[in-house]
Amino acid sequence: MNHKKLLLTLTLCLCALLCTVVTASASEVSVHSHPVCGKTHTDIGDHTGTCGDVTWTAWTGNDMDAGTRDIQLTTGHYYLSDNVTPTSTIHIVGQVCLCLNGCTLSYSGIVSSDSDSIGGMILLDDGAVLNICDCKGGGSIVYNYDSSTWRKSTILVKGESTLNLYGGSVIKENGTETTAVDLNYYAGANFHMYGGKVENRSTRNSYNTYAVYVGGKPGDQVKRSDVKLYEGEVGSRGYGIRVFIASPSILVAGGKIESDNTAIAVGDASLTLQGKPIIKTTEDDSAAIKVGSNNIKVEDSFAPTSPVSVENTSEMFGTASSADKAQYFTSFESGKFVAYDNGTLKFTACAITQQPTKDNSYTVKGNAPDSKLSYRWYAAKEGEITVTDAVARKGENADYYNSWGWEVPCDSNGVDCFTLYMNKGDVLTLSGIKGGRVTEVLISGSKAEKQDSWTYIFTAPAAGEYTLKISAMEFNMDGDSNVPDRSDLSFEAALRTLVPDTTKPMGGTTAALATAGLSAGKYICQVTWEGKSTVNSGVVQFSGSSQQSTGSGSYYYAPSTAKDKKDSPKTADPGVLLYAGLALASLTGLACTAKKRH
Repeated sequence: MNHKKLLLTLTLCLCALLCTVVTASASEVSVHSHPVCGKTHTDIGDHTGTCGDVTWTAWTGNDMDAGTRDIQLTTGHYYLSDNVTPTSTIHIVGQVCLCLNGCTLSYSGIVSSDSDSIGGMILLDDGAVLNICDCKGGGSIVYNYDSSTWRKSTILVKGESTLNLYGGSVIKENGTETTAVDLNYYAGANFHMYGGKVENRSTRNSYNTYAVYVGGKPGDQVKRSDVKLYEGEVGSRGYGIRVFIASPSILVAGGKIESDNTAIAVGDASLTLQGKPIIKTTEDDSAAIKVGSNNIKVEDSFAPTSPVSVENTSEMFGTASSADKAQYFTSFESGKFVAYDNGTLKFTACAITQQPTKDNSYTVKGNAPDSKLSYRWYAAKEGEITVTDAVARKGENADYYNSWGWEVPCDSNGVDCFTLYMNKGDVLTLSGIKGGRVTEVLISGSKAEKQDSWTYIFTAPAAGEYTLKISAMEFNMDGDSNVPDRSDLSFEAALRTLVPDTTKPMGGTTAALATAGLSAGKYICQVTWEGKSTVNSGVVQFSGSSQQSTGSGSYYYAPSTAKDKKDSPKTADPGVLLYAGLALASLTGLACTAKKRH
């Protein structure tokens, strides 16, 4: 019997301990609602009661240490009983909890500087912690000084201090090159957002307008800064979150970040994405996220409600744990989307993975989800396409410029300019040759036909890839071989081939060619991804009852200004030839060049 009592006693103790652990765990989960009690805190009212054995004191903007510069708000728990207009910068000293309580803390004077150019309406001194909440809702901290002085912010977080925002709004109005929450100049400053709103409403010089700015004092970046966004909203007429040094760690696990320019620009800092945040920009010619190389970590929990557009110079996102993560990203550059490849998320160009043939009933398929693709069949016609570095794979020593075409150095042994696919009968024309003296133009070993001193043409004898190689001598003035006038050669290139005749929509708007009642002829399907990226199929010939396919290869298109074009306009672009190849099964795994071109 004693053994049973002992077991019962132990069981009750374990249950009590478990309840304690569960309670603590629940409190940790809900701590994001309020810095003290972890609740939404609407039951506190006028703060005359206690919250977690903490007594709140009304604060009217008074200085707590008259012997120091500006207004000092020292360790304690405070709430605003009415709107407060301070007379100078507010310094946070120690650990401070401030409840806005539905009121406004606003200032419109010049703030004190912590350096020659940086200052804040509220300034966290070294080692300080400021917790901001808003129990009634509608409370705000507003800095409204229209200063032309660089880097004036609503809240400036200094080295090794921390700002925790649980509720209320932190707003910057007016000014040039301003920010709402500034972690600039001192590495080691931290900002954690569990609710509320951070907003920069300044309309001047929006590219230097930030809601949250993370900088660092030169030579002092070993002290790691971090920004963590769990809930709440970040908005700006310029950047949402802007990072200028490599050491910070940025975590976005929820909430909403929206800006007129870029939502998150982290450079070479690390960015971790979790949960279901909303990350977007309202500008068509800007990405929601701009990053450096290999510094986005995508957690399993990341599943935003809408795709996030990203600009990435390395064509890579870093590690991702599951293949379905690609669906949560798009590239803001037209003609590209994000694909998953061996543990990494990469930018790839929109491509056709199945070409229409007789055997598949003239059906085309793109490498994006069907819900994101639309189809339009056209009659084929002859057309001329400008050969850019988006159309051809350029040689190591070749450059393409939008203004004057291709440029290569003069070399008597020849320079490989570019390689492109040509169908039988396609005609490549080189024109407007300037600079050095051309001695020979070879295309995969065959000589191009010289029309005059400035024009060469070549007709493909069969379908396949062709490499252009030009040999040229430097052009010298006055016969002085030691003083070359031009050591380079420039020219324009164009390819005459079959393209969609967009004036003749024929064959339906499905992936399969609608052959019922269709006249014999050559057809091309134009596939559009998300209403902006256009890919054209290979040319197929429908021959009535025999229905023989004479398609000569796989065509791969990009927008006609692919080098510079973003997602705007949203309508489909007729495109230019980018790649064609026989029996091409998939383009999703191809490596890209530095300019993101296959």
